Amino acid sequence: MLADTLNYLRNPNFALVTVTTACNCRCLACDAWREPKDIDAQRFVSGLQRLKDAGFGLVEFTGGEPTLFKDLPYLVSSARALGLFVQVMTNGTTMTPELAASLAKAGTNLVNVSVDHYDDSIASEYRSFRNINSRLERTVSLLKQHGLFVSSTTLITRQNCEDIEKVIEYVNDSLGITFAFCPPASADFLAFGKTGLDKVDVSREKLVEIYERILRAKRSGARIFNTTAYIRDSIRWLKGRKVRYLCKAGKNILYVNTELDVFPCFRKQKICSLEEFSSAVLKDLKCNECNLECFREPTIYYSLRGKLEYMADLRALFDYARSARVI
Repeated sequence: MLADTLNYLRNPNFALVTVTTACNCRCLACDAWREPKDIDAQRFVSGLQRLKDAGFGLVEFTGGEPTLFKDLPYLVSSARALGLFVQVMTNGTTMTPELAASLAKAGTNLVNVSVDHYDDSIASEYRSFRNINSRLERTVSLLKQHGLFVSSTTLITRQNCEDIEKVIEYVNDSLGITFAFCPPASADFLAFGKTGLDKVDVSREKLVEIYERILRAKRSGARIFNTTAYIRDSIRWLKGRKVRYLCKAGKNILYVNTELDVFPCFRKQKICSLEEFSSAVLKDLKCNECNLECFREPTIYYSLRGKLEYMADLRALFDYARSARVI
């Protein structure tokens, strides 16, 4: 884990890839499942070298629900064969002992499990999946048994924002993993947030309050994966102040959809297809239009100040990783 992370930091460009839009949950804030599509695994693997040649050292496989895609372990092993750091997103409801073993054997570096609330009734209603927290607990246990590093991803919503400290406590203590969050957001070129955002959205003023509470929890010793720099810059952005780090989506961060089209992010126009991709098409847009964590947080690393801010958080993360016996 340590060697892979250091290799990524030397090749820090980051590609977010939707492998399928199929999903077994019906979350309030997502309607990707309405148009289920799978990526062409062989075509994607053929294009991986193009990403590596352009300095992309990390690939995140997302969805939909990526674990429903039968070739997911093949995608992971292919990316790992090129030395890429690989993380997988999952809603945590479909994991089996066989799949956990396959993901570990393929070399998965990090698995992000979605966690919505400590209260199972609220979490289950949000995803339309009964007894979801017990399923998450089983999934985390399976992944840990195979030595995989596991973190959470919690979408900040109207349903959980008032209880964020208890959600962090549930993730840290009951699940035994690190907490991470992302803000609610709509997307122009990805099927989420188009019909359900009004059911989950949180005001800018409320988000400032929540981020400040998360920052206090982090300072008090809670295991929170998000960097202090990102949380602070998010607060600046929400307050309309000058941010330290303009988004590097389009230059250092990309999104690839199931059609193998390459975008700067979820909200910008297509750049090219993966087959046509090279470093020549990359462009620093210096964008400040949204604060979506998938793109804004990695951005911090692409400046000297950001690298220095990252280091303090990484030390704490490595201490946790050692205690979890993944490095």
